[in-house]
Amino acid sequence: MIKASHFEVDRIGRYKLENNDEVNEWIKALNQSEELALHRECASYEPSEDNIFEIIKCQGLPSIHVKNQIGLTAFEYLQMNPNTDFVIDEKKFINRLILELMGEIIT
Repeated sequence: MIKASHFEVDRIGRYKLENNDEVNEWIKALNQSEELALHRECASYEPSEDNIFEIIKCQGLPSIHVKNQIGLTAFEYLQMNPNTDFVIDEKKFINRLILELMGEIIT
């Protein structure tokens, strides 16, 4: 993240304290585009499997591999999210998505 940002760091590689507010705002703004809706959900305070499912259903499976400006995928955000221990079993998740999409096509 430090390499991707435009902020100065001190000699040991930390952001300078006077830049804290600006750095926090930059981080918050990283995932604001519609393309990164999945990133926003996975980084949210209470990520929801149903919301994640709906976003992927709308954006397609490739959305799980999209990296943002700092090189993170949505599921990497979910893994690092300190507010939740929620984990997605990708295989089961993809199976659920395929079954639902098949059901929509059949009906």
